Amino acid sequence: RELRALIDRHEDAEDAAARVRAVRTRELTRCAMSDLLAGIDPRGHAIADAADTALLGALEIAEREEAARWGSPRARVAFIAMGRYGGRESSFASDADVVAVHRAAPGASEEEAAASALAVVGRVRELLGAPGPQMGVSVDLGLRPEGRNGPMSRSLGAYADYFRSWASPWERQALLRARPIGSGPLADAYLDVIDPVRYGPAPDGAALREIRLLKARMEAERLPRGADPALHVKLGPGGLADVEWTIQLLQLRHARGCAALRVTGTRAAIGAARGAGLLSDEDAATLSMLTGFDLDPCGQRAGLGEDDGGQTRYPGT
Repeated sequence: RELRALIDRHEDAEDAAARVRAVRTRELTRCAMSDLLAGIDPRGHAIADAADTALLGALEIAEREEAARWGSPRARVAFIAMGRYGGRESSFASDADVVAVHRAAPGASEEEAAASALAVVGRVRELLGAPGPQMGVSVDLGLRPEGRNGPMSRSLGAYADYFRSWASPWERQALLRARPIGSGPLADAYLDVIDPVRYGPAPDGAALREIRLLKARMEAERLPRGADPALHVKLGPGGLADVEWTIQLLQLRHARGCAALRVTGTRAAIGAARGAGLLSDEDAATLSMLTGFDLDPCGQRAGLGEDDGGQTRYPGT
């Protein structure tokens, strides 16, 4: 509500975006102060929610500009959070990993909608990422279908066609963390497209081998040169990547028949798997410990309530 009021009072896009970024900067400062002074860990949900609000504010500004350019809106655009951002497990330095989906506005053709959606997405990245006195948001669309070679925004129909014909096992795995930013008919329709994909039949042996090979390649390519793999808290043995991929394999295998597993956060998925009998108490506690969290007997982080908005920490940081 605050951002919407600020945007309404500033017709200039750059001025409005500066207010959007200022509000996010303030919220990140509040998170840091809470973490340092009170021992409260609000970072996961709070940081992701601040990024959500910034993206929604920039989207509103960009769509307003595009509608003014053509006299009326030609496309409706929604952003879908991916990766740790989709799981509300962002850290202070995290990018905003997203994909974009659009729908033609009444009276606009599909070609016009696609062109306007491309302009809107590019403008959002510019408004949030340009150098300035306030902290920016790096909007990363690298997880979209076909990667950096694919269009920055697709229609619902194009997403449905792609996932039906071309989606690889790792893309299905990546969709486990997809979370619409905001709500509305377009976000709901996108979930209707991806839910049968990410919560479909259990992967077969070939798909599992492909997933494991991709993980091995990722570790080999992303491990810093000269780093000791045994000591790397993200990519090394028992690191955060091991935890995430372990629980995501359980989701791929069982989420079709277990609705409790249909969550985007790692910690929530660990608790759901334990509640469904897919993980022993000991294994669930081990996985949680390796993310920096301990689960109490009720499956929640020790010492905090259910809605603590906890942030995944790397061990030793």
